Amino acid sequence: IMLVALHIIIVGTNSSNAASYQALVRHSMGPRAEKVVAVLMVVYLFGAITGYFIVIGDMIPPLFALIPNCPAFLLDKPAELQHSILDRPGRTIVMGVLSTAVCFPLCLLKKISALSYSSGAAIVAIAYMVIRVVVKSVTQMVTDADAVAHAANASAAALVGRPPTVLVRPSPSI
Repeated sequence: IMLVALHIIIVGTNSSNAASYQALVRHSMGPRAEKVVAVLMVVYLFGAITGYFIVIGDMIPPLFALIPNCPAFLLDKPAELQHSILDRPGRTIVMGVLSTAVCFPLCLLKKISALSYSSGAAIVAIAYMVIRVVVKSVTQMVTDADAVAHAANASAAALVGRPPTVLVRPSPSI
């Protein structure tokens, strides 16, 4: 579906000589549709960046616990002691610093081509995470399968006359 949609956009851009997506929408659907599409793009991008901040806010603070003598205000309280967002200061600090020090300056660039290096770094980071998740999942599945097989064989040996049963279950850590 994405490939067909991109093909339609390219064909429409070539036939209308539009220099941007906004110009293509204005040419094909009129100025009102151009404004609606602009608002929808802002809402979509706001939702995407909010999702990214939530993921980063959940992933980075546990790394603070690995730092020796890390200030206590950077560490989140255990889940059972959390009653509000204020109980997660590490997450709030990470999201605030990230948005102020990294995202805001990137929003001020005059040309989008200046984002080519950070986009390349993001692709490398995503590829790294995909590889790590796959390796961790396969390793965990093998470990779980071995543990289940060992337990099944041990209990089968205790039962005379019954063959050993091996159960393999995918790990929830996938």
